[in-house]
Amino acid sequence: MKRKIFISILIILICAISIFLARRQDSHIEDAILTDITLNDELFNVINVLCLDHHIPIAIEIDYATYHPSEKIRYSAKETTVRELLNTIVPKEEFVWKVDGDFIHIISKTLLSRSDYQLNMQIKSFYAADIERDVLIKRALDQASIHDVPEPIAFTGLPYAKLSKSFRVNLVLPKISIDLKNVTLREVLDQISKKSGVSYCVLRNRKSDGSYMQGLIIFENLPIGLSGIPGK
Repeated sequence: MKRKIFISILIILICAISIFLARRQDSHIEDAILTDITLNDELFNVINVLCLDHHIPIAIEIDYATYHPSEKIRYSAKETTVRELLNTIVPKEEFVWKVDGDFIHIISKTLLSRSDYQLNMQIKSFYAADIERDVLIKRALDQASIHDVPEPIAFTGLPYAKLSKSFRVNLVLPKISIDLKNVTLREVLDQISKKSGVSYCVLRNRKSDGSYMQGLIIFENLPIGLSGIPGK
């Protein structure tokens, strides 16, 4: 009798574990559950918080030449999913959000529709072995600008000059190996970011002379955050 009970319990446990593993395999990043979340800021800063504090891999591309936020995003929930959150906070008139592999992308519609926008450009082959992250990002940007682009994306990397000397000595950026074919620059940046544990954003702004500039920023996974870098 005890043996039958033991076997029954064992079968139930095996079934429960199988169901759990199946759900884990079928789970999607947009279905992840967030608890006790409160947001009250501009879109860029909200995404920064979601990346750094809640470890959600989001890449955002904002065209500030056409997007002019008039008020802060306010959101509060005891429990929500990433999907419910983004459906609520992402301005639908100006942006689209989508999941691509291990990353969530929030992109200004004006950028997504441009064939001359670097992140939309195709790269036939991209290979690197044990290359430092920031060097690799610059190489990817250069490779996606072999044809003249009207607004090349600027990237300076981690602001070493603003780090204290002792902090710079202990800072080692990850070295990455990558081998991709027939991908967009966006997909290359996704893989670099995934392998180095960071997220990124691209911002387009109008300059005082009427021209436009674009810059790529890394959401560094540093406990102090870029705003609290020692020596700044």
